[in-house]
Amino acid sequence: MDRIYHLLRKLELQKHKVSSFDFQLSEVTKAEHFGIIYSVDSDQNQIEKLLNMLKSEGKKVKCLGFASSKITHRKLISNYLYTYISKKECNWWGRPIQKEIDPFVQTTFDVVYSLDSQFLFPLQYITNVISAKIKCGFRNEQFPHLVDIALVNKDIDFLHFHNFVKNISINAG
Repeated sequence: MDRIYHLLRKLELQKHKVSSFDFQLSEVTKAEHFGIIYSVDSDQNQIEKLLNMLKSEGKKVKCLGFASSKITHRKLISNYLYTYISKKECNWWGRPIQKEIDPFVQTTFDVVYSLDSQFLFPLQYITNVISAKIKCGFRNEQFPHLVDIALVNKDIDFLHFHNFVKNISINAG
């Protein structure tokens, strides 16, 4: 059964969504709409700091998290502010159910940060299907096409990541 899961997931992620946008790297500093894709099991303080920094810069931000454990899912029901999905909102082999993610993936973003260092399939799937002018995230050796700007170091602070992307775009312009 694991082989079937793996095969279906691999086939799904090999469908490369080609960007229809003509986006220059120098435009990242001008970007207005940001999307953040993350695992709710990761450091929430970092997510919160990045979100607050983007909002303080006047950016519009939407977040979508994935709760991979039932314990986390139960905690989130009562006290979490952002949109998230869990295994419950995925089909039998792990692909998120379209109606659950449509409000997020139908939004066109200037920049999407995929902050999933664990390479969880539901988050990789969302990163693959979302419409964004530029996608930034951790480098996945098996599916390098998922992001345009890839980080190799999984221990980087998300604020440094954002500043790094901004500095690249300033220097590219």
